[in-house]
Amino acid sequence: MKVLFNIGRVLLSLIWPFFLLTLGIAIVANALWFYEAEFKKLDVISRTGLEEEELREVASEFINYFKSDEENLELTVIRDGEPVELLTEREILHMKDVKALIRLDYAVLLGSGIYLIGFGLFCFFKKRRNELAMSFVWGSVLTIALIIFLGLAVATSFDWFFMNLHLISFSNDLWLLSPQDYLIRLFPETFFRDASLLVTVIIAGLAVLVGVLGALYSSKRPRGILSPQ
Repeated sequence: MKVLFNIGRVLLSLIWPFFLLTLGIAIVANALWFYEAEFKKLDVISRTGLEEEELREVASEFINYFKSDEENLELTVIRDGEPVELLTEREILHMKDVKALIRLDYAVLLGSGIYLIGFGLFCFFKKRRNELAMSFVWGSVLTIALIIFLGLAVATSFDWFFMNLHLISFSNDLWLLSPQDYLIRLFPETFFRDASLLVTVIIAGLAVLVGVLGALYSSKRPRGILSPQ
């Protein structure tokens, strides 16, 4: 039983970074305010010819698409009283691949969250709260180490990181779009650089918070409780 419990503690520390990463991605992917702020910062109105209200609708459509069961993303605007489709067939197919990745993110977030809650409740009721706290501490340390490693890679060359991320994530070349395509005009590389930064801030903030709270809790426990038999 003790061996299984120790394995569970190690798994918790390893799963914690995945939970934080997928949580950060989910938050940013669904943050309408972030889309709007980036559209304004990057002057997407000039890049696309869309009005501010139209861009707000476009951002909402992306967020709703990731949540819905719709197979294809359809973005239409009214021009001279007629609906105009913004995305080409290639862009629509690429968004299907993107949606699959977002759904994978949600699945990992759900699965890791269930494990964290389940194991946490087990430790709470079995009065192994100190070990639970220390598992979160080590998980947070691992998270910060990974952030530093990835941060150095991104800071060295975001272009290289961004390209290789696409090569790993997609099994086709649909992501190679023209600068004239609306996906590129709406979401230039700078958008994803800023999104990565925001995800990193969220992850680091939560990791530090939980790690510090866990360390403080453990430091106040009697020494004999650290390794109960």
